[in-house]
Amino acid sequence: MKQTIKPRLKFFVNRRFQLHFIALVFAPIILSAVIMYASKEFMFREKVSLGEQLGLPADHGYYELLKYHQSIENQMIFFSFFASALIFLAWSIFISHRIAGPIYRMTESLKNAKPNEGLKPVHFRPSDFFQEMPEALNEFLDKNNLSKKD
Repeated sequence: MKQTIKPRLKFFVNRRFQLHFIALVFAPIILSAVIMYASKEFMFREKVSLGEQLGLPADHGYYELLKYHQSIENQMIFFSFFASALIFLAWSIFISHRIAGPIYRMTESLKNAKPNEGLKPVHFRPSDFFQEMPEALNEFLDKNNLSKKD
C-alpha cells in the first residue's frame, strides 16, 4: 500500500526576516488604532466640556449618554483593531512567504551544491516574487557550464 505524505505547512521559512516584516506591517496598524482612540477621547472630552459650559448638572442624562456612546465606540475600536490585526497577520505571513521562500530555496540550492558536480537548476513557485533570480542564475550556470548534468 502506497502511503501519501502531506507537505508540512511551515509558517516561517526565514523567521528573522518574516518577524521583522510582520512588525513593519503591524506598526501602522497600531499607530492608527492609537490615533483613532486618542481622537475619540478628545471628541468625548469636548462634549463633556460643552455640557459643563451649558451648565448641565453632573448627574444629567447627557453625561450618561456620552458614557454609553464612549463605551460602544471603545468596543468598536478594539474589535476593528483586532480584526485588522488578524487580517494583516495572515496577509503578512502570506506575502513574506513569497519573499523569503525564493531566497531560502536559492540559498539552500547554493549551500547543497557539491564541488565539481554542478548545480541543479533552481525553480521558484509561480506565485513567488523575484522570478528573475532563478532565470538569471540558471542562465549563468548554463553559460559557464556549471549546470548539473543528469
